[in-house]
Amino acid sequence: MTGFDAEFFKRMQTHATADTDRPIFVTGLPRSGTTLVEHILASHSQVHDGGELNVIQHVAVTAGGVSGHAIDQYLAGGGTLIALGDLYLHLLTERAGSAGRIVDKTIDASRYLGLIATIFPNVPLIWMQRDPLDNAWSCFRTFFIHGVGWSFDLDDIAHHFELEAKLMAFWKRRLGDRLLIVPFADMVGKPALWTSNIISHCGLGEEDAVHTPHLTKRRVGTASGLQVRRPINTDGLGVAEPYRSFLRPFTDAIANCTGPIDARGSI
Repeated sequence: MTGFDAEFFKRMQTHATADTDRPIFVTGLPRSGTTLVEHILASHSQVHDGGELNVIQHVAVTAGGVSGHAIDQYLAGGGTLIALGDLYLHLLTERAGSAGRIVDKTIDASRYLGLIATIFPNVPLIWMQRDPLDNAWSCFRTFFIHGVGWSFDLDDIAHHFELEAKLMAFWKRRLGDRLLIVPFADMVGKPALWTSNIISHCGLGEEDAVHTPHLTKRRVGTASGLQVRRPINTDGLGVAEPYRSFLRPFTDAIANCTGPIDARGSI
C-alpha cells in the first residue's frame, strides 16, 4: 500500500499504458469462491481460463517492487508502463496462447493490485469475499500443495485474514468501482444477478452458458474442482458452525484484531 496516495492514479494518467483489457484479474482468499468466478467467466465464448499464472511477479521484479514508491522510482529511471504491460502480455501469451481474454487467478494477487491497476487501467479487477469463519474452516481443512503454509495454524489464518481485509478496504478506497467486490453468500444466493454483475464488470455480453457454468467442460486444478461441477448452490454457507468451538483460536485472534465475530461468523 506504500506510496499509493489519493492522487497516485491521477498522476499515472500522464504516462502511456498498454491499451488492453485482455487479462481479467480475480483475487481473494483461498476457498473464497475465486474458482467459481473463474469458471463462470471461462464459460463465456470470449474468455479462457488462465488459472494461477504467477507471471505478475516477474513484472514486479522488473519494476523494482510493488509499492507506489517503487513504480515512481522505476519511471524516474527511464522505465515505462508500456514496457511493464508488454512484459506481462508477452508472458501471458506464452502461458495461455494468443486467443481470447484470460482469467488470471494468481494466489496473493492482492499483493500486486497497485502495480496491476497502474500498468493496466482498463482491465477488470474482481475480489471475492467470504464469511471469515467459513473461509477459515475451509482453509484449515484443505491440504494445499504449496504456498499456503499459513493455513495450518488458526492464529496464522487470523493474521493472514486481517492483512487481506486491510488490503481489500484500502484498494476499494483507492480504486472505487474499478474493483468489484463479490460477496460469496450473495453470489450463491442470487447467482443470476451476480453472474450478470460479473459479466458486465468485465465488459462482456450476456450468454446462456455463464449461467450454467457446471456444464462447462474444462480442467480445474484447484481444491474447488468438484464444487464447480455442480450447479451453484448454498451448501458452502455456515459450514463452520458445527466446529465453532474448535475454531476458538481463530475467533479470538480475529476479535483481538478487528472486533468480535457475530453468530454467522461475519467480522
